[in-house]
Amino acid sequence: MVGGVGVIMPSSIILIGPMRAGKTTIGTLLAQTLNYPRVSLDKVRDQYYQEMGYDKAHALRLREQGGLDALFGYLKPFEAQLVERIVHEYPDKTIIDFGAGHSVYADAKLFERVQTALESFPLCLLFDAMRRYGRGAPNSKSA
Repeated sequence: MVGGVGVIMPSSIILIGPMRAGKTTIGTLLAQTLNYPRVSLDKVRDQYYQEMGYDKAHALRLREQGGLDALFGYLKPFEAQLVERIVHEYPDKTIIDFGAGHSVYADAKLFERVQTALESFPLCLLFDAMRRYGRGAPNSKSA
């Protein structure tokens, strides 16, 4: 029972949003309330990336030589594969919170892969930091 109402939630709940939007806080509260385990992609990514063949030294070289575009070109396929693996491994009764970058893809094929991986999850919650902080980020100046 949640809030006095019988609720059956067979699938995992996906939490998506930018940094500091509240995914971890809400994920922890949901996990406690529903008695579900919680998986944070930011916490498990290094282990999975290593299994997938991600090379940190290579990523650093790419960033030094080609900037963030080169780094993201290398990193983003690993992020998409991580999303696919986690939702496959935890399809039921788990709170899954994405890192801020795990739902942002400029490459249409990677975006489609992640979108396909999430299709079977009826509850994907998008957190909006803009509402939390007003029109702009904290300490930002706006016109």
